Amino acid sequence: IITGSQYMIERRVTLINQVPDSVYQFVEQMKDIYDPAPAYVIDVGMIKGEYKVIEYNGFNHAGLYHCDITAIVDAINNMVESR
Repeated sequence: IITGSQYMIERRVTLINQVPDSVYQFVEQMKDIYDPAPAYVIDVGMIKGEYKVIEYNGFNHAGLYHCDITAIVDAINNMVESR
């Protein structure tokens, strides 16, 4: 997991780069269940008080919103160079 951002809070578009640690913990659990590619994004939402995976997306189709772009580029470069 490289970075994250929020883009909607309480049904309002709210672009911020802060993500609760509990979201990262949830994504880590989901990654252990389904890890479809070397680089991808996961959209997570809270539904009735529980985190749910909304969708998995290919990295090249991701809306990166307020993610740390430098961290993403560095991670992708490292991944490519290590292959």
